[in-house]
Amino acid sequence: MQIGESQFYGHRIYPHSGSLTCRNIVVFPGPYPQESPLIHRRTATLIPVLSALVLTACAPDSTARPESGREAVSERLAAADDAPYSAALEAVTRSGSQRLQLMEGRINLNAPLTGRTKDTTDQYTEDVVMTRQKVYRRAVGTSGAWQEFPAAVAKGGIPTDRLPQFVRLMLDHSASVEQGSEPLHVSARLTPKQIESVDRTVGRNLRPATSVDAEAWIDEQGRVVRVRQKMHFASAPDIRASLELTDFRSAIAVSAPSGRSSGPENAEARENSRRVHDSGHPDTYLCGSVAGPALG
Repeated sequence: MQIGESQFYGHRIYPHSGSLTCRNIVVFPGPYPQESPLIHRRTATLIPVLSALVLTACAPDSTARPESGREAVSERLAAADDAPYSAALEAVTRSGSQRLQLMEGRINLNAPLTGRTKDTTDQYTEDVVMTRQKVYRRAVGTSGAWQEFPAAVAKGGIPTDRLPQFVRLMLDHSASVEQGSEPLHVSARLTPKQIESVDRTVGRNLRPATSVDAEAWIDEQGRVVRVRQKMHFASAPDIRASLELTDFRSAIAVSAPSGRSSGPENAEARENSRRVHDSGHPDTYLCGSVAGPALG
């Protein structure tokens, strides 16, 4: 028998280097010794065993490459239902320990940004109605005319109506993904210019910031259920924003409220409207989905 061969009860095995796979095991039936009936019986008994060994060695490798975090997030987003739905919203904006703005209500997702919220700051508390064309605001508990603003005013510093695209942007810019718990957690550092590629208005709202540390959580249904942002400025304290989405239901109908005005009717409302569009300073509206008066 040559070097490298082994003979096992009448079968010659020619092993190659490496692990046992279909490519490196070849079994040939060898000449059975005529003088040994016992060997014949043993060989006949072992043929099924050897065949099983060969089949096992030829089976596909069951040790597949583990799915990466980015792949898991991408698959969830791709499999998510794209039908419109609504969610309860809580959005908070903070600078240090000071709460600048709180918004609570219900908004529609997978659709143009519409919904009803209550917007609270140290200066005011207002009911807000967002339609596709306009945003309407009125002080809580009053029955006066609603103040009317362009729909773009509803855009803050988080692209609330384009959250899946926002997460994909994060994945495209060196995002890290924390696996092992639910929901999946994605984080990345972005610039306002990069965010403009997802939502131009939101990116422009964020222009005073030098960079944005963004985080998002994606549940098993592919829905973005939480967003957090920390906005860094060259000469101002960081601003932190959080967005929580819960209680998912069917989309809600939202229409313009009755008793609305044709536009801002007083000096304060006009000034708020101007500052929402023109201010270059970080302000309360940057991080929510409804604009309020600017700070400073």
